[in-house]
Amino acid sequence: YDKYKPSWHKIGGIMSKIIIKLLSNLIPSKRIRHYIREYFGLKLNTEQLIEYSIQPFFLKKHSEKKLFAQRLILGSSHAMRGLAEQDKELNLGTSSQDLYYSYQLYKLFAPQMCNLKQVVLFFSVFSNGFNLGKCSEYCRCVPLKLFFGIPYENEKELKKKAVKAAEKQIKQNIQIISTQANTFQHDDNYIDMSSELVQYVAEKHKKHNKRQPHPLKYLKMLIEDSKKNGHTLIIVIPPYRNDYKSLLESSDILFAQINNIVQNNPHIRLLNFYDDVDFESRDFLDCDHLKFSTGAKKLRNKLNKTDFAKL
Repeated sequence: YDKYKPSWHKIGGIMSKIIIKLLSNLIPSKRIRHYIREYFGLKLNTEQLIEYSIQPFFLKKHSEKKLFAQRLILGSSHAMRGLAEQDKELNLGTSSQDLYYSYQLYKLFAPQMCNLKQVVLFFSVFSNGFNLGKCSEYCRCVPLKLFFGIPYENEKELKKKAVKAAEKQIKQNIQIISTQANTFQHDDNYIDMSSELVQYVAEKHKKHNKRQPHPLKYLKMLIEDSKKNGHTLIIVIPPYRNDYKSLLESSDILFAQINNIVQNNPHIRLLNFYDDVDFESRDFLDCDHLKFSTGAKKLRNKLNKTDFAKL
């Protein structure tokens, strides 16, 4: 959520990138120009890499104490914000988590969780085509590899020099990351988003929704593996604020592909709260995330009236 808030280090990082870009234009070799922009653009943004690393580092340590859990929660920040973790749960929702990483986390933790009965996957507007390794926040992949050992989905398509630089910086700052992770907690303060920012978020999510559904193969793999392992899989489409939804198509169009997948796999459950009118503006942290104090509690109460409650 800090990405919506202006801060001096982010402003400084933007200025540094502009200066690097201007200076690199003086270099005739296109390949070298690309390398310099890529490498130094990351090197000068250490604070962002630390920020990306704090939650995964916290989850790695926290998960070691929750291997007795019966419910595993996966997905992006919508999962992270959608359900405040309870005693018999392990919530591994992370910012910008795509279906590849949801599947990899299931593969990693399912064998370790001997009491696991249920897997809850939050499926967002952007989940159809979102690929973390190909987006502007691709360096979020780095702490997931360093702390959980999850391989990059396609190393050939990654910006190798930039990723190696990020790995080095995270290792060099591991003490800072560890210290901040010890006091990590989710903020529940309302974020006042302008209409322009809401439109930007909605358009970005719509763009991912319309991409070729390459990541959906990982959903199908999760469906197959959870069935084979005897784990109940519940897919949750979370609620969204009305101003955000007004900029998008109907839920039937947005979630047509996931609806088709569920129809062909009757053993899984799809719980769709996208059009649920009970969620009000005060239930949201911003245009697309729930507040723990109101919206997340309301969502859990609704889930407890479904197969979700059957642990």
